[in-house]
Amino acid sequence: MEVGGGQLLASGVLMLSGHQDIGLRARMGAAFGFFMAIAFGISALITAIRENLPYAVAFCTVVLCSETFLILRWWLRRNLRVGHTG
Repeated sequence: MEVGGGQLLASGVLMLSGHQDIGLRARMGAAFGFFMAIAFGISALITAIRENLPYAVAFCTVVLCSETFLILRWWLRRNLRVGHTG
């Protein structure tokens, strides 16, 4: 998938960065990384819609939903862990 491929790659890298920041307890860094990951995912989706590529739209939608699910999972898991130990 050439259209939006770089945007999805950047989104994935930012997801990993945000996950690493959660582990380091850098909440502001994690929030920024996750925000940028979602922004790149939305940008890739909009690009696919404008290019009228239905398979790319479906792929970008799945990636964006997966990213959102992972962000919520990681964030909630981290908050629950901190709440029980602190």
